[in-house]
Amino acid sequence: MKSLCLYLLLLLNLFTINSQTDTLNIHYKIGEYKINKENYKKIQEKLAQLPKDKKMTVAIISSCDFLGSNKKNLELSYKRALTVKKLIELHHNLTISSITYKGIGELKTGNRKRTKTGFKSDRKTTLIFKDETQRILDNMANSKKGDVFILRDILFEPGRHLLKKESLQVVKRLLKVLKENPKLEIELIGHVCCGRSPTDSLDGYDKDTRDYNLSKNRAKHIYKYLVYKKIDSSRLSHKGYGFLKPLYYPEENDFHKKLNRRVEIKIVNN
Repeated sequence: MKSLCLYLLLLLNLFTINSQTDTLNIHYKIGEYKINKENYKKIQEKLAQLPKDKKMTVAIISSCDFLGSNKKNLELSYKRALTVKKLIELHHNLTISSITYKGIGELKTGNRKRTKTGFKSDRKTTLIFKDETQRILDNMANSKKGDVFILRDILFEPGRHLLKKESLQVVKRLLKVLKENPKLEIELIGHVCCGRSPTDSLDGYDKDTRDYNLSKNRAKHIYKYLVYKKIDSSRLSHKGYGFLKPLYYPEENDFHKKLNRRVEIKIVNN
C-alpha cells in the first residue's frame, strides 16, 4: 500500500510538472554550435505551437560530451545556448516574455563506457518553456515578506473594476497557491492607467460603482472573490494607488495603458 501511494504521488508530481512546462531537446555533431536545418525546423515548430493567449518564458541550457577540455566545452556550450537565444529573438515570437540561457559544459558520463565519438545525447540544447504566470505563482509560494509580484494576466476593461473573462482563470490559480500555502498572507494593490502624471493622486472613475475609487475597487473585487472562496480575510488586505505608481509613463500606446491597469500582489507574511 505504501509503495502504491508513493507511485501515485510521483505520478501526480509528474503531471504537475508537465502541466506547467514544455521542453524541446536538439542535438549536435561533434564541435558544432550552429543550428542545422533539422534543428531550425524543430525550434520553429515548437514556437508555433506555443499558446497565443499566454506569456511564456524560455530557459536555454546547453551542454557537451566529454570530448575536449573543460574550458573548450564551457565555451562551446555557451555558444550553443547563445545561438539558440538569438534565433528565438529573431523569430520575434510575441508570446515569449523572457529568455535565459546558460552553457554548463560537459555532462558527466557516470558509468557509461566512453567511445571515440563521444555521446551525441550529451551534445544538446534543452529549451524549457514555462507559463510566465505559473512561474510567478511558483515563486510566490517561496517568497519573503515585502516581495511584490505582477500578474500581467490579471486585466480589466477600461473604466471598470470587473475582471476580464480570461483573467478569472489567473485569479483561480492565485486561489490555489493560497490554499496550498496556509501561512501566506498577501496585500492586493490596485492601479489605473491614463493619469496626468505619476504625482496625480486622483483615482480613476469606476463605471460600475459610479465613484472615483477604481484602483481600490479592482483590488477589493479580487479580495472579495478570495474571501468568497474560503480564504480567511485575516490573510488578505487591499488598497488602491490610482496612477501614483505606473509601470509606464508616459503611456505611449494602448499596450502601456493595458499593463498599467493592474493588480499587484505584495507579500505580507510567509
